[in-house]
Amino acid sequence: MNHSTVLEQRSLFSLFDRIWNSLDDIFVCFGLFLVATQLTKYVYVCMRHYFRLSFYVSQATRFVSLSVVVVFLVSHLAGAETALSFLGGLSIGLGYALQPYIVSLLAGGTLLSMETIQRGDELRIGEHTAVVEHVGLLYVTTKKETVKTYFPNAMLAQTPFSVRRL
Repeated sequence: MNHSTVLEQRSLFSLFDRIWNSLDDIFVCFGLFLVATQLTKYVYVCMRHYFRLSFYVSQATRFVSLSVVVVFLVSHLAGAETALSFLGGLSIGLGYALQPYIVSLLAGGTLLSMETIQRGDELRIGEHTAVVEHVGLLYVTTKKETVKTYFPNAMLAQTPFSVRRL
């Protein structure tokens, strides 16, 4: 057996040893993530139905809350320096990959804050006319009879549309 094979075996055993010794932390973090998922779900439902806040605000609160929990858990498992390096690279990659969604988030926030489109408005895009159900984090949901149509917020930022308040 040569020297490089012995080093590979040591590093493999070292990896399994670290995982085995950290297994309880991994299970606790997974459990905390499951609990946080359920709590943010109930906070979303409470904000949406009890406080009657918009879909956009409710969804954004849930997303931000879960993101904070994930960052905390990753930093606990991997260490603060590793988590910062990992999340820095991940955020750059996700920024490029999720650019259309980020545009939709900002467009939805603009439509909502400027009250351009509200629930109950008649929205007309080209030949399609329907009544707005809600402005969400990524989509504007409209309904005509029994058919729901979802317009991406980014599309509404680039396409002319007409709104009639009913």
